[in-house]
Formats: sequence, C-alpha cells, structure tokens
Amino acid sequence: MGERRPSFICKEDGMVRNAKFLLQALDQFDHLSDVIGSQSIGSS
Repeated sequence: MGERRPSFICKEDGMVRNAKFLLQALDQFDHLSDVIGSQSIGSS
C-alpha cells in the first residue's frame, strides 16, 4: 500500500527533476559562453 502516492507528490517530483535539469543546462550554458568568450577574446 505504500507504493501508491498522491498525484501531487508525483507532480512535485517531476517539477524538482525538471528544475535540476534546467539548472544543469544553465550551468553548462554558462560554461560554454565562458569558453566561447575567452576564445574570442584570445583570438582578437
């Protein structure tokens, strides 16, 4: 019986997972822009 969980908890889990994924993507994007920025500065 412990397997059944309220749907709002499942929704919350999905939101948390999405938020973590978005944060990871933002971190990677920041790193990418840093790399691109340093490369363009170095080439100019």
